[in-house]
Order: sequence, then structure tokens, then C-alpha cells
Amino acid sequence: RVDDLAPGQPVQRRVGQPGADRGAEDHQQPLAASRGATEANEGLNYHALGQSALRFVMCRKARARPGLTDYNPVAMTTFEEELRPTAHPLIDGHTHIDQWDAPELETLLQRAGRANVGLIIAAGTTVSSCENGLALAAKHPFVKAGIGLHPADLEGPLDERTSAHLRELALDSEVVEWSECGLDYMPHSPDKPVQHDALRIQIRIARELGLPLVTHSREADDDILRILAEEHAGDVGGAWHYFGSSLDLAKRAMDLGFLISLAKPLLREEPLQ
Repeated sequence: RVDDLAPGQPVQRRVGQPGADRGAEDHQQPLAASRGATEANEGLNYHALGQSALRFVMCRKARARPGLTDYNPVAMTTFEEELRPTAHPLIDGHTHIDQWDAPELETLLQRAGRANVGLIIAAGTTVSSCENGLALAAKHPFVKAGIGLHPADLEGPLDERTSAHLRELALDSEVVEWSECGLDYMPHSPDKPVQHDALRIQIRIARELGLPLVTHSREADDDILRILAEEHAGDVGGAWHYFGSSLDLAKRAMDLGFLISLAKPLLREEPLQ
């Protein structure tokens, strides 16, 4: 794991070379396959796969640390040699590949294809990132888009004009999920009432359009579960992204109709294990 290494330690088994100040997508070994997919990518119904991606995927995302931005060509060559295609196409149901520069993204997607990644969903966090995700989906056959506003990126109350624009974007046939939305109670995040209202608005649009929800929760588990229940989000279901809470909360979320995405905290947090 990139962010489990000490500063200065060689980077092993990396796919792409991220910039120093932004997230990097970790596509080298997606963790779950679409059980119903065919052995070849040709002829796949990508929209149907996207709608079911949440059932088959565990999402992984790494944040680069100082000292880990230098590329290690030896490690990269070793990784390239170890790439093996899988029997069935893999799905990465939550990425932020719109944050990559075009040359880096092209090579990342090529490696993903050689590893038999059959579908990559570019999640939205702002209006501009949603638009960028749609542009990537239009250009690359095995990229689909998610539409949503990340709670930490809200610049104020979600107004009617913006929500209408998001709804219009979500009508595009390349969109397969509402991603990502939720609550974030870190000190730098927007006021809680602003986040609550934005989440409710997005859930209602997702329900109207029949799109599964990918939810983000940081220090806000009880509130987000309550809002999901009050807004009947279980009608469309989805995934609790980057889940890091208790077994009881996981069961309550699943009872509501959501799936649980266990990401890299599972590797280092004993209570979560």
C-alpha cells in the first residue's frame, strides 16, 4: 500500500505516478469480479455492469505522502511483468481518475485493460469533476460516470440551479450511479445543516432517476444512516463507501438496502477486522 510505506521507501506495485498533491487511483489488483460477466470484454453491457458494480467490488484509493512521489522504474517494470489477466472482467466501482493528467491517465487505462479491468467508474465530487467524468466516459469505452457532490467540497447550500444541472448530467446514458455524496464532519468541512440539505436533495434525485447511491461518511455515521432511512434511499440501494465503523452499523446499513465497501483501513485497523 502506497500510504503504508515510510517516507523514502521504494514504491512497489504501483500503477500510475500521481502528482504530489492529489489522490492516486490504485488499479493494480482490483479485488472483485463480476460473476456474471463473460470472459471477453467484447459485447459486454457496460451500463448493466455499472448498475451491478456495487455488488462485486471493493474500492481502494491511495493518497500519496511526501517522499512517495518519485517514480521507481525498477518496481514499475516488475509490476508490468506480473500483470495477469483474470478469467472475468473486473470492476472498479469508485475512482477519481479525472484528477489525472491526460498522458498519465492513458497509460493507467492501458494497464487496467491488460489486467482485464472491464469497467471503471469515475465518481464525481464537484460539478466540474462530474463533467470531466462524463467526458472521460464518452472517450473511453470501459469508463462510466458517477454524478454527485462530495460533502467536503460543498461551497454553500445546494441551490435549485445546481441541483437541476446535476440532474441533467445524470440523465446521460454514461452515468451508472450517484457518486459520491454523504456527510463529512471534519473541522474543515461545511456546516452540518448545509451538508444535510445537500444530501437529501441528491438522494431524491437519485431515487427519481433510479441510480444507486455511493455514500461517504466521516465521523457522521448515525446522521447519514438516519437521513438515508428518512429519504427512503433503500429504494435504489448502493454502497457505503470506505466503511470504517461497527458491525452493528454495517448490519443496519445492509438492512436498509446498502452494501458495504471495505477499503484499505481493513488492513490496518484491528477493530474493523
